[in-house]
Amino acid sequence: MTRPTRQVFEMLTRYLKKAGVSRISILGEAGQTVTDSGGDFLVLVTFKTATSLLELVRMERELKAKLETRVRILNDRNVDPMAILKMRENENVLYEEA
Repeated sequence: MTRPTRQVFEMLTRYLKKAGVSRISILGEAGQTVTDSGGDFLVLVTFKTATSLLELVRMERELKAKLETRVRILNDRNVDPMAILKMRENENVLYEEA
């Protein structure tokens, strides 16, 4: 089954905004197409408050069930700043709080 990319991105954005995210971006090729046949999302997020690893794992599991594809969430506070700069060269920003 293939879902329209826009619909999947809207569901992802709604879910993460409720979780307290101030910025959401999709990294890599996942920003182009979405299928349930091995297509993964690598999502770089900025949380408004501290978020534990257990909370991230719970979110990933819930999103996998909702979107029918694997979602990996990277909290930008836990990633090397130089790696963040490199990642942001190829990102698709879905949401950014003003």
